[in-house]
Amino acid sequence: SIKEKSEPKQQLMEYWTGFHCHLFETKSSIAGTIPLPQNWNNFPIGRSWCFLEASVSQAQNQLRVALFFAGPVAKSFFDQMSAQKAEVEREIGQTLDWFSEDSHKQSRISLSKSGTSLTSPDNWSEDFHWFREALTQFDQVFRDRIASLK
Repeated sequence: SIKEKSEPKQQLMEYWTGFHCHLFETKSSIAGTIPLPQNWNNFPIGRSWCFLEASVSQAQNQLRVALFFAGPVAKSFFDQMSAQKAEVEREIGQTLDWFSEDSHKQSRISLSKSGTSLTSPDNWSEDFHWFREALTQFDQVFRDRIASLK
């Protein structure tokens, strides 16, 4: 139960539940996993080992949307996608953070936004709008590309 969780966990649960309500109310095509009291929420993108993630960093007051590649395909899929970097960034309209290191089991391509605070629920609707727009754009730009990865 939410009441049994710590205050920060309760706040995260309320945040992600609010975001899912926002997605429903705006009739978004983006559908996430069940909200949990954690800093992130995952969204399927149509292929195993690949998913979109929305995350919030309370320490950095930052939002991030990312495409993650995990498991045995992580490095190969990331490298194939990196070959399309210029075209992807042109379609997104911004420079993205491309992260892959041999010491990590996951690779990611992400976009961040600073200036948020979970302690200010009055600003959550702005966060939710940014997340919805960024997730929708990532889904549109990456979904077909991911389907064609080998």
